Amino acid sequence: MPLLQVDPKLLDAANAFRKNPAAGLPPLLAAVGAPHDVQLLVTPLGELKNEQQPELSAKLLDAAGKTATTQLGWEWSAQADASLSLSIAPMLDAEENRQLGIAPADGHVVMSYGAALSLSAGLSGQQSIGAWGQASANLSAGTDARLWWYVQAENRASVVDAAADAARYWLLPNDLEGLLRLAPDPMFWGLRLDLKAQLTAGLSLGAKAGWTAWTYGLDGARAGVGLSVGMDARLQLQHQGGMRLHVRPEQRGGAWGLKLELETLDAHDERFGVTLSAGLDLRALAASAERALRAGWPALDAGRLSALTQPGTALGAQLGELLRAKIANPELEQLALLLFGQRALPDVERQLVDRLTAPLVDALDNASQQLASQSADAAQLASDWMERLLGKAAGDTLLGKPSVAKAANAALKAASSALAAELKKLDGEIQAAQAKVKAGASDALDKLLAPLGAFGARLNEELAKLDQNPVSTAIAKALQAYNDARAGLLAALSEAKKARLGITLSEQVQRSRNASLAFEGWFGPNGDRAAAQRLYQALCSGRIGLLGELVDAASAGGCFELGSGWLSETSKLVDSESALLSLFGRDFSSARVSLIGMRFKADLWGHLSAADANVDIEAVTKNQWLQRSVALGVYVSLVQRDGQAELSLSLKGAYAARGKATTKAFVQHVVDDYAALLGARTHRDVGLLLNPPVAPENAKAYWRDLVLTLPVALNAPAWRRFEALDPAQVQACFLAHGLDCLDQYYAGMAGFSHTSPSEVLKELADENFKGGGSQQARMLAYLGLYRPGHVSARNPDLDAANRVGIAVQSGTWTDGSRRLSVFHRFAAVLRCARTLHAAGPRLRAILLAEPMQGPPAAFRAGIEPLLMEIRDALEAVAVASETMSGIGIGTFDEGMTWAFNTFILAMADLIGQLPPGFLLMAAGPGDAQPVPLLLS
Repeated sequence: MPLLQVDPKLLDAANAFRKNPAAGLPPLLAAVGAPHDVQLLVTPLGELKNEQQPELSAKLLDAAGKTATTQLGWEWSAQADASLSLSIAPMLDAEENRQLGIAPADGHVVMSYGAALSLSAGLSGQQSIGAWGQASANLSAGTDARLWWYVQAENRASVVDAAADAARYWLLPNDLEGLLRLAPDPMFWGLRLDLKAQLTAGLSLGAKAGWTAWTYGLDGARAGVGLSVGMDARLQLQHQGGMRLHVRPEQRGGAWGLKLELETLDAHDERFGVTLSAGLDLRALAASAERALRAGWPALDAGRLSALTQPGTALGAQLGELLRAKIANPELEQLALLLFGQRALPDVERQLVDRLTAPLVDALDNASQQLASQSADAAQLASDWMERLLGKAAGDTLLGKPSVAKAANAALKAASSALAAELKKLDGEIQAAQAKVKAGASDALDKLLAPLGAFGARLNEELAKLDQNPVSTAIAKALQAYNDARAGLLAALSEAKKARLGITLSEQVQRSRNASLAFEGWFGPNGDRAAAQRLYQALCSGRIGLLGELVDAASAGGCFELGSGWLSETSKLVDSESALLSLFGRDFSSARVSLIGMRFKADLWGHLSAADANVDIEAVTKNQWLQRSVALGVYVSLVQRDGQAELSLSLKGAYAARGKATTKAFVQHVVDDYAALLGARTHRDVGLLLNPPVAPENAKAYWRDLVLTLPVALNAPAWRRFEALDPAQVQACFLAHGLDCLDQYYAGMAGFSHTSPSEVLKELADENFKGGGSQQARMLAYLGLYRPGHVSARNPDLDAANRVGIAVQSGTWTDGSRRLSVFHRFAAVLRCARTLHAAGPRLRAILLAEPMQGPPAAFRAGIEPLLMEIRDALEAVAVASETMSGIGIGTFDEGMTWAFNTFILAMADLIGQLPPGFLLMAAGPGDAQPVPLLLS
């Protein structure tokens, strides 16, 4: 049985209407169940008011179907919908007539008659892949077509009469000769067609798996470590097409013809994405650490040990007893009325305990430092509790009321009394714990932590540097006398969110292309009819392509006059990569997004009139202390001036850094390093230039919100100066600045601890090219041995290592690994210079080549590979952080990267950018304009 079926009675009524519209309209309306007022249908059009104008829509087809099946292990479901309707719209108003070029005769109105067809179908399926994954697929297609005829009718005619008379004008849009015969008829005002179609296909695959590995915890017992991996991949393809066609009669030179206006669109969109994730859950191991710690301590009462760790929670549990013992029923009712808006109920004590416990716990736990140092004040803690409970402003108002104040004072008095007693006990326990710890627990604790080894020590160092107060619990304060850093590590591990490690890698690619045609012309009744038909049918087909030859033939045949016509195409390629590392509750992320965009416009013969292209790269690294970004873009523009085509290139970009790790010292460090490379003067104290607030807290907020920027720009004249230079001069300049930047950046680091990158490079160049030209030539030749592509320091390309004479071992961190990665990046920086320097001539050879003619798609295909080369070249220098780029320096106060510095210093030098080069600037909160940080 087919999915879609039509009622035979409806078809019979439609057929009767086609043969005799006047007699067949009422039965057709009845068959489709269209609501109507029969009196309005027979009222003369001239007597109808605007609010009375009938708008009828008769559905000839409205069907839907669904089915499901299982094939080859896939569960498939399919659905289809279809509808077909005819409509009679109200009389067109003056604005609609103006837009459509309609001018009805006196005593007449123009009616709109429409037909609408909608079809859609879909297919989807899914299949399980074992117990760990699932695949799914979907396919859908749909089309929507709407056709309107505009026919004039006399005011004295009724809707039924007008519709019956209009039926002879209902021709299809592709019937050129039939429409030309109607053109002289004053009752016919043309037709309009809107057509849309869409096809979508998608495929996705997802998988997750988890295991538990067993190891020995710090307390000697077995502890589980959770391992998990996941993958998600998606592919989606979409194709959309559309056409808007308007045909109306128009008289030229005494002959009636057809004016045609056409807009067509053909759009493709492809998306692909894949995400990989892996995780390590150490919560069980962390729990063993706390158990080991407790086991290693001298004997302490378990309840009091909990009180040391979480004093608020421990005392909060006793709140119910305190209320019942210390607060009388009248005061309890007043507090209930204050907090809940009601008098005491049977369960008001439970509600009150829940409401009061949370702020008391917060007040005590936030005072853990005072508790640990035995300096906490019971009355102050009780006041803090009441303020958290009521809110400061609301509390001041409410406590002004005698009844409320009495209840609150009773609660405060009870809390202060109970807290004083508990604090006295707590102080005693803290002193006892400290005494026992100092008496010999430190040795036992060190033995327990020994299995963590260098990893634990390194992590503690980082915690101490990155978080000045990693632990604020009473238990850590108790241990501070002998091992504060180790206590910090244990506290970090004991938190569930910090007991997990995870990494997520993602790549998303989107490619889209839109082609369009805009056309306007007049078809006459005379001349070469075959030439007119060929052009007209080509336009009605919706295909987008060069129509110049057809236009020439029709024009020469005396049957066509061109008004305007052009082809356009836009395309976009977006590639985004991201990495997220979650390490003990701290997130480190790195993202790179590249965009290649192109726009072309040509006439119907393919003569290119305008073109624009852009290649943009942005790299961002982010953690909870600092965010850095580098953006670079190359922009291409072709315009016609006085009949001559001109192609220009430009470059824009910027470095930016901000975050709570931004301090005066960090900014001074970045400025001093950049100034040293420039040979420029800098202020000894950037604070005097920026004038931050004096108060410490305000100053800290100022530096945290400060944005450090370095804008980069080469306008079209500057690019032409760059492009006019000798290629050898460009390479020499980039080499010289690159060596300076490398020596500054890697001084004393692994791989160059006893020498400098420039010296190592010279030695390698001499070994590989003995006696071959100058030192500079040998270094350039040596760096030319590195092939395009990224090499990770921790997994280097062994073939490249052998070719360039560097000894490395796969999977290990050696001096050779770093040298290989650094020089490979340096080779990519030089390749970037060569690519950008040659970009202008290569683009002109494609876009300005005579006869400069062809479809926009051909121009796009011609320059897209070159734009991809420019994108790859910019990726080598648009580096926001070496820490996240695979070289792994591991510093958190990193300034501008050496690759980006090399690029901007060499570019400024080559084009004579003054003063002195691209300026480093800073904008603090409230600054109207960024402040330059270098002196000319």
